[in-house]
This record gives sequence, structure tokens and C-alpha cells, in this order.
Amino acid sequence: MIMKNKISWDTAAKKYADKWLERKDVSGVLVCGSYVTGSPSKRSDIDVCVLLKNSAAWRARGNEISDGFLFEYFANPRKQVLNYFKEEHAEGSKCTAHMYGAGLILGDKDGSLAKLQKEARRWAAKKFPVPSTRFRELAKYQLWDMSDGLEDACETRPEDLPHLCHAALHSVFKLYARFAGYGSMPQDKVLKSLRGAKNMPAFPDRRFAALYLEAASARNNKIMMKAYRLLSKHVLSKMGGFKINGWRLKSSLP
Repeated sequence: MIMKNKISWDTAAKKYADKWLERKDVSGVLVCGSYVTGSPSKRSDIDVCVLLKNSAAWRARGNEISDGFLFEYFANPRKQVLNYFKEEHAEGSKCTAHMYGAGLILGDKDGSLAKLQKEARRWAAKKFPVPSTRFRELAKYQLWDMSDGLEDACETRPEDLPHLCHAALHSVFKLYARFAGYGSMPQDKVLKSLRGAKNMPAFPDRRFAALYLEAASARNNKIMMKAYRLLSKHVLSKMGGFKINGWRLKSSLP
């Protein structure tokens, strides 16, 4: 959403934070996102984390326009934020940890927000658990199945291939990023991360990044499929190889 800004973003953010800080059930406020990292676009909103007192029995997420800026706020008590750190980390994400860890504190009534920010940075630096054998085997089968589907589309529905390939590419990224310990990434930030944007953690496999970018930017089906085949082969090799004949995954019933 393009807004007509009346004042500077940091002045607007401070004024917006002060409104929250007037509340008795609010402990602190920080601002995060592209305005803090220095990479906002004319459509960027300002992300605000509102730390509620632990006695609060509610949480909220919403949007408000103030001084010509669109603010998106996330209001949670400390115990809920800590739950987000733990739950997201188990799922291969550090979204909330990055928000709090890289944020700029605009108000902290009792020091609890500063303490929470230190905890956020600890979670942001923490390595993800090694994916299970079950995850790896299912991921390899999924990669093979997607490749087989694209080969079929290439032969029978070439007009659908660009759409199907881009959808498959994002699935490949999610699977391999988790396997490589990189974690999940919003789809609109994947290409930036693989290109090595300064404000984003570097992807650990540069060969993967190069092949992914080549497939994503291909101008015709032939180049796209050549890059995708190499990408799939690279990922399967890193995961230990795969053969469809005799593939089996057996597990106990819950």
C-alpha cells in the first residue's frame, strides 16, 4: 500500500509506540522489519511488536494508519512470545526471534523487553535440529515425484511448465533449506536470500543458489528444465541419493 508520509518514519514510529505505552497492560514496544534494516520500499509497512504484561490474557495482530504510515502490530505477553520462539524453531523457522532480536526498542517500562530481546537473539543464533530420517526420505521421494511431474508437463503440457516449475522450485527450497539447517523463508524473500542480500543470512550452498536462480529466471522451457534437472540432482545427491525402484518407508502406527 502506497502512503503519503507526513513525517519521517522514525518520528511516526515513536509517536505510534507512545500511544501503546500509555496503556497499563503494555510493558514495551519495539519496531522491526524493513525500516529498521534499511531496505523499505514505497509499499512497506512498519512492523511493531508490543510486549504485553504477563498478566494479559489476550493477544492481537492488526493494522493501523498513523501519520501517513501503515503500521502492522503484534501484541503478545512474554510467555506467548517465548512459545513462538520454541514452536517456530521446532518447525524450522526463526521469524519471531528475528523480529525481536533485530528490532529497535522504542519503550521499555521495566526492562522486560530488553531481556526478551536477548532471549530472541539466543534463539536466532541457535541451530535447527537435524531433520529425521523420515523427513529426509519423504523429502527425497517428494523431490523425485515433482521432477517426474515436470518431465510429464514438459512433454504433454509445455504451456503449463513455467507455472508448475516455479511452484516446484519453492517446494524444493523449503525442503532443502530445512535439510541444510537454513530454515524457512517467506516466498517473496527467497530470491533475495539466494542472491546474497546484505541484510539476510547467506545460504550455505552456493551451487544450489546458482542453479535455483538459473531455473527461476529462465526465459524458455528448455533452459528452465535443464537448470531444474541439475538442481534436483544436486539436492538428491546432498541428501544421500535416491532410487525409485524399491523405495520404501516403514514406520510404527501412532
